[in-house]
Amino acid sequence: MPAFGHVLQLWLFLTFLPNDLLGKFVFDIQDNFLQCNPDTPLPAVNLSDFQFTEMEGGDTMQVSGNVLFVKEYGGFVRLDLHSQRLLRGTWGEGEISRSEANLCAKLQFPMEPWYPITKHFQQKSCPFKAGHLETLPLVELDDFGVRLPAQFEGDWKFFFEFSLNRQGKAVKECVLVQATVVEV
Repeated sequence: MPAFGHVLQLWLFLTFLPNDLLGKFVFDIQDNFLQCNPDTPLPAVNLSDFQFTEMEGGDTMQVSGNVLFVKEYGGFVRLDLHSQRLLRGTWGEGEISRSEANLCAKLQFPMEPWYPITKHFQQKSCPFKAGHLETLPLVELDDFGVRLPAQFEGDWKFFFEFSLNRQGKAVKECVLVQATVVEV
């Protein structure tokens, strides 16, 4: 599952660029992704054969591989992201969060964090049936460096929760990603 981490690293970079760029930091993503809780399964998307290549200088990556939708993702997928951070030995609510009422409606919006990947999809919109496969060519991804205020340095937990309907039933999927924000 390490390839999923690189996708999340890219997504975090693109999602949370603040307007007041102060310092250059990166998200060091841990490869051991967890369920947010025992009752909520991980997202049903297989990215296991993604190939990531670090380009010269280390700030740019290339990715290629397959995106396999293991289960159906209908025309409406909600994303709720929130974070926790470790401060003085205690986990508390973090400043990073985002909600997107319908991720599917914005798959092809150029200013969205997932667009560098989804613009290469043959199928440009939801729904994605179970078993649907998208093959990415060699895609160059921009700089993973993130400019953040210095107080963002430290240990974080990111909770990516997806809500959707599958066969008429409300479904939630969630992945917990642990990361350390470090200055480069």
